[in-house]
Amino acid sequence: MFGNRLREIRKSLRYTQEEMASHLEIPYRTYTSYERGENKPSYSMLNNMCKKENVNLNWFITGQGNMFNAPQFEDVKTEILSEVEKMLKERGL
Repeated sequence: MFGNRLREIRKSLRYTQEEMASHLEIPYRTYTSYERGENKPSYSMLNNMCKKENVNLNWFITGQGNMFNAPQFEDVKTEILSEVEKMLKERGL
């Protein structure tokens, strides 16, 4: 169950297994053992993934709700500011 959900998250994010393991700062073999269902992820690994990737922990555990949490205002604000700065630079302003 957890392995399938990890795979769903990874594929939604368009990461390879190696990229996902690296992003979560865990060994590749450990990550693949989670996806294969050989081991269950620790709470700290799940918490880390939920924070870094904005994964809905309730969805991960129960399969109910949305896979990802709605972005927080600060996340959106930072992204918008970055795009505005990029557009201004392109126009030489």
